[in-house]
Amino acid sequence: MRIIPPLGGGQWDFNPQIPEDTFLIDYYFVDGRGNCWPDLRAAQVRELAPGDCTLVGMGAVADFRSGFPEGARYQVAVWVEDLQGMEPGGVELGEAVLIRELQGKTPTQMQLYATANGLAAFHLRFKYCHRCGGSLESAESGWARHCRACGEMVYPRQDPAIIVTIFDAAGRLLLAHNTAWPARRVSLIAGFINMGESAEQAVCREISEEVGLNVKPEWVSYVTTQTWPFPQSLMLAYEVHLPADYPDLELTPDGVEIEWARWFARSEYLDAVVSGEVSGPVNHSVAAALVRAWLDNHMGTPVRI
Repeated sequence: MRIIPPLGGGQWDFNPQIPEDTFLIDYYFVDGRGNCWPDLRAAQVRELAPGDCTLVGMGAVADFRSGFPEGARYQVAVWVEDLQGMEPGGVELGEAVLIRELQGKTPTQMQLYATANGLAAFHLRFKYCHRCGGSLESAESGWARHCRACGEMVYPRQDPAIIVTIFDAAGRLLLAHNTAWPARRVSLIAGFINMGESAEQAVCREISEEVGLNVKPEWVSYVTTQTWPFPQSLMLAYEVHLPADYPDLELTPDGVEIEWARWFARSEYLDAVVSGEVSGPVNHSVAAALVRAWLDNHMGTPVRI
């Protein structure tokens, strides 16, 4: 199974809401907490200071202070906290939308909003230098922060995590409910990779810890990768096919992260969704893409979500 990551892919494209002959810059307004303002027009912003925004798409320049070359187009993320104090005053932000629930956006737009959220979270969280305690300021067009006192450069990080589809010999999929999720939501087993641990080892460990199944590394195969900047994860997707002679398919949820888990045939899952017994993974996530591929029975062929 190979899945194109649903948050983006292919070449960058530009926001069709902003006419090309009117603006040279596409703006993505975010707050670093997973919210965005997709209908806020760039016309409401006259000038941008280096600390207010970050270039997240094409045409990155060395520093915002050099401005935007004439005729070039850019994708720019603007932090809403800073926007509220910018000229012109009295900008109405309107209703915030969760990035993960955006509808009608291209894959590139979704990737840009998500990237912008991750960068905004980075700027909001890293205010002081870890070496000397000095103040950090935006640098490298917003892709880093620089310490005024000692010169240390701080870069945004991504934390690698695994997510895995687990199939039994009959093709049923294991889905689980995390204690932190809304009632009835189910998704795949996932977790962060520990220091010194390979991704395949993390797959085996997480499955054992969360649902009590013992999986051999040779049963683990790579599927795809998706960045998930809410605020800073890199999801490495794998799949596991349990052999026909696997001794015991009984699931033992840990009761801490996983409240319950269950094997689903395709028809059972669809019936459960229609009846409201369960709801699937969140939109635009690689988990949703993996479940969709299973439902469509597209094993071994590319799937575009």
